[in-house]
Amino acid sequence: MRRGGRLRRVLGCFGPERLCGEWWRGDQDTRDYYRLHTDDGAWLWVFRSAESGRWFRHGEWA
Repeated sequence: MRRGGRLRRVLGCFGPERLCGEWWRGDQDTRDYYRLHTDDGAWLWVFRSAESGRWFRHGEWA
């Protein structure tokens, strides 16, 4: 994966954890969340949108 403009290797991955939108509000977006450990020591929380197939970084642990 690319992080901070540099290519990083994923050492470990936990997931997916699927979260769906609130059906009663008409939110149908489904996301698959993963926790990643990269070779620079970072722990990232990323998700993939099931509708678009795009990946996003949701957060980072120190």
